[in-house]
Amino acid sequence: SYSMNAMVHNTQWVTGHFHLIFGGTTVIMYFAIAYYLWPKMTGRQLYSTALAVRQLWLWCIGMLILTLPWKNPMVLAAILAILMLSFGGFGGMINASYSMNAMVHNTQWVTGHFHLIFGGTTVIMYFAIAYYLWPKMTGRQLHSTALAVRQLWLWFIGMLILTLPWHQLGLAGQPRRISSTPYDESFVQAWLPAESAMILGGAILFISALMLVYNLYRTHGNAQAETNLEVEYAESLHSVARMPHLMNSFAFWVMLVVVYMVASYGYPIAQFFLMETHGALPWSI
Repeated sequence: SYSMNAMVHNTQWVTGHFHLIFGGTTVIMYFAIAYYLWPKMTGRQLYSTALAVRQLWLWCIGMLILTLPWKNPMVLAAILAILMLSFGGFGGMINASYSMNAMVHNTQWVTGHFHLIFGGTTVIMYFAIAYYLWPKMTGRQLHSTALAVRQLWLWFIGMLILTLPWHQLGLAGQPRRISSTPYDESFVQAWLPAESAMILGGAILFISALMLVYNLYRTHGNAQAETNLEVEYAESLHSVARMPHLMNSFAFWVMLVVVYMVASYGYPIAQFFLMETHGALPWSI
């Protein structure tokens, strides 16, 4: 993109791009070829295939750490979102398999999967967008980029600590929708370590959320004004010849979302009021 390249031309972006392409994509194939040809050239078996695999992984991780702008909240949030999407995507493949889904259907596996995808992958991008738009909306520079980076890392860690034990509980047979656990005591006791980890993960997420609110609140009192108030958008390669007004109507898309929400959740929510609970035990007060 000509306009976007004008912003990064002759900066460290170019250096990072070159190292990631050459030092990552190309050099790692040299390593693979060396592991293949060296035993044939020496007539000896490779000393350790496992060590070769670890070396390739370390090289990939090192290249990512070296070349990516980890201190940029928007970039960091996107990377962490992709990682959480990878974990959640694996769980989604289980849900998509009819035979495997039969084992985890209506268990806490589903709860963990949903929270990892939405509370992790989606919400962390909301945070990044807030860090990008808040200074432009308030006219003040972000209070602390370093605090924003820590908050995003903390959200990522807390979400994994919260949701991975949820998946484990699903495999251990804990139902998804229950008000209490009137089962065999030894069976329930086996769930306690995972539930304790979930409490820890929830506490970390709460602290991370407070850090977000604090950072945005302090931005209002920042004496330094934000110099760039323009919101950048991706530019199309070719100019738009014609765009129906309805496609740019904010009210239309809001109403469309409302219709979809009612269609998706209206009947299930109504069931709580129209159907019997089949003897479900209420929470004791």
